Amino acid sequence: MKENKNVVVRNILSVAAVITAGLMDAWCYRAFLEPNHLVSTGFSGLAQLVSLLAGERINPGTILILLNIPAVILSARHISKRFTILSLVYVMAQSFFLHVMTFHVLLDDPMLRVLAGGVIAGGATLLTLQFDASTGGLDFISIYFAEKYNRSMWGAAFMFNAALLIVLGVFEGWDSAVYSLVCAYVTTRLVDTFHVRYKQVTMQIFTKKEKEVCRYLAEDSRHGITCTPSYGGYSGEPITMITTIVSTYEVKGLIKAIRKLDPDSLINEVDTRRFHGYFDQEPY
Repeated sequence: MKENKNVVVRNILSVAAVITAGLMDAWCYRAFLEPNHLVSTGFSGLAQLVSLLAGERINPGTILILLNIPAVILSARHISKRFTILSLVYVMAQSFFLHVMTFHVLLDDPMLRVLAGGVIAGGATLLTLQFDASTGGLDFISIYFAEKYNRSMWGAAFMFNAALLIVLGVFEGWDSAVYSLVCAYVTTRLVDTFHVRYKQVTMQIFTKKEKEVCRYLAEDSRHGITCTPSYGGYSGEPITMITTIVSTYEVKGLIKAIRKLDPDSLINEVDTRRFHGYFDQEPY
């Protein structure tokens, strides 16, 4: 009963978060990006480019829908249905707020508007990711490959957007394209820095209670464990070094639990640049 209640609360918070993110992005677009006549990125920009190459005989909105259909199917099949539904809730919320609300321009300087817009858009994206959703479109593809290869794909997404903006600059003007590129860089950099799902940490745990710690790690962390017998350099007493690689967002909880099991344990965190091999990741 309690578990069902937690699921309901989690779903309510997730829906509230993605709706808030939709409001943030609508505000960002109207108050900061639209006044600079920024060129669209992601699937919206790709739809705009296809329309331009077709002599504007095809509506960009139609192309955008056609691009999103396979992305949504891919997300539902290979990421999760919950993730896909929450992402679609975000898209509907953003569209709703764009149509019904009026937002006033807050800054006069064009570059300040672009920078502020990039930060707000990045914050909205981080909010959706924190609650197991996304902003849709290109994010579906980026997260699919991120899950498949267990590494961040935001850099690759930025490179796609950069190439797209260079081509669109020929049609729409270089000022708008460059402003859009700066905005995309700020947003991507912010998300890549603070979204830690695909970043790993090597934990070295020195303990005399290796059985209790290993049992906890085996049952709760789901990651591989290596135990190395050692001894204290000063005391000469036997001690075990336990090594495991975990996601950055798991570290705080693991340290708290291990220190509770063995208050005398020593724990060393080492940033892991790249992990090769199977790594168990909690699904969306």
